[in-house]
Amino acid sequence: MKVRFGLRAKFFIMYLVFGLVISFGMYLIVQNSYVSAIYENYYENAIGVGKLAASVLDGDKVTEYAQTLEEDEIYFQWKERLNNIKESMGTYYLYVMYPITEEKVIYILEAEFTEEQREKIAASEGMLGEEVTSWNSFQAAKEVLQTGLPSQSIEVTTTVQVADVETLGSVYIPVIDSKQQVVAVIGVDVLMSDISAYIKNTTQWMIGSIVLVCFVSFVIMLFIIRFSVVKPIKVLEKHAEEMENGIFGNQIAVRGNDEISEISRVFNRMNTSIGKHLNEVEVINNAYSKYVPSELFRMLGRNVVTDVKLEDYTDREMMVVSYRICNFDEIAKQMDAKQIFRFINHILNQAIPIVTERRGIVEKFEESGFRAFYIEDCEESLRSAIAVCDRMKSFYETYSKEALETVLLGFGISYGSVRLGIVGHDERMSVVSLAKYTIMADFLRSICEKYYASILITADAAMKIEGFQERYHSRFLGFVYHSYARRAEKIYDVYDGDIESIKQAKSRTKKEFERGVELFCIRKFAEARTQFIAVLKQNGRDAAAREYLYLCNQYYQMEGDTSVEIYIEKYE
Repeated sequence: MKVRFGLRAKFFIMYLVFGLVISFGMYLIVQNSYVSAIYENYYENAIGVGKLAASVLDGDKVTEYAQTLEEDEIYFQWKERLNNIKESMGTYYLYVMYPITEEKVIYILEAEFTEEQREKIAASEGMLGEEVTSWNSFQAAKEVLQTGLPSQSIEVTTTVQVADVETLGSVYIPVIDSKQQVVAVIGVDVLMSDISAYIKNTTQWMIGSIVLVCFVSFVIMLFIIRFSVVKPIKVLEKHAEEMENGIFGNQIAVRGNDEISEISRVFNRMNTSIGKHLNEVEVINNAYSKYVPSELFRMLGRNVVTDVKLEDYTDREMMVVSYRICNFDEIAKQMDAKQIFRFINHILNQAIPIVTERRGIVEKFEESGFRAFYIEDCEESLRSAIAVCDRMKSFYETYSKEALETVLLGFGISYGSVRLGIVGHDERMSVVSLAKYTIMADFLRSICEKYYASILITADAAMKIEGFQERYHSRFLGFVYHSYARRAEKIYDVYDGDIESIKQAKSRTKKEFERGVELFCIRKFAEARTQFIAVLKQNGRDAAAREYLYLCNQYYQMEGDTSVEIYIEKYE
């Protein structure tokens, strides 16, 4: 008959030994727990000294001394009282500091040094107006100035003097003026060298004792658990690493009847089961990723679609790109259902590969367009938009100039924080984005045709692109008021994606157009009107200039009237 000496008995022995070790160690710690009591006692005494000194001072008078740097009878009375407090309370240093700026602090006064202190530091106490040269090291004092509360604990510092090294414990008390504002701090220093040395020696002895006892106990436990626990676990670890690397099916040779043997048997069954399950999940994920990009799930902290839960969400800073054929509705009216879907798929097949190659994430489709996010490289959003325009131009140029000008592309690009989350029902879920920046991108895309543009981008997005003004052809289009954000957005028309004739026309008239926009924005409508007429004389197709000319004609009699809205569009 086999006697089962299982893990329960083995761990009982192990924990028994550890229990003895921990108990003994705790006994030693308790014996030395008075160390914290010593620090607490010094802290309370120092706080008492600081409050006593603060009761002597007047915050308004301290401010006056800091400004005038003139000593009077009251000043010498204060110094005498601080000397008495320092001497009677056994304080090592007692001083008052006043902040001039965030980086500069001066002494107001300091209790007199003993002869021993003067020999150590070869200097006299800080006098009125003398700058505190080591202010950056007074972190606790800075906190007191900010919070208006006394130090919550002793700040232990080590200072190197001429003849010795001093270990000091410091606390700080705020000095309040008549307006209940913190104007200065009182520093109270106590000598901690002897206490620190005692604590150090005691700690070393305690650590040495615990290490020795733990080492002996560990040697004993090592022999107990090595062969019955460690070795089988190593085998389990090896097979787990194989599973991690995608290798399934290898079985563990099981010997014995203890708990680890049972775990090994279960592990073998799990190995086979997980292999089958992962194959099924991979098939599902591959299919589902055609509908929702796997990158969106990873942004939500989920590796597979089956892990997704309702109300999962994440906030990320990203570029938002909204794309659509501006005149899709007009084009669709000339097609039957089959031709419409063929046309949409043709447009998307031209654009989507460009987006994904540049690490864009397509969030959703909308008729003949889509919305995409760019997280890693903001400039890729603009490059993608230009590349899509170029590819569509290349395609339609093979047909005719009329076909090239028939399909009007529209891109809206914005930048900001976007919240992605899961909404729906347990039986039907979807990823949605919530942000004013996605709304702005969609809106810009919708007005591209109206303003004679293929790509409209916000100033915030343009600032994320290094060398935007120098490396890309653009013109300042004006301001769009976003009611949701309650602010006007500065908008640029990037015409690198326009057909060549339009691109050349915009380049020729850029100076006049942008000058007209600037004049319009400062409500000089008559002068702006002249600029836009000049633009239209050179390029009569410029719808943006025509829109501005229309507005200038409306506001012609309202020159300089601040009630006139200077933005060209208002998104409600």
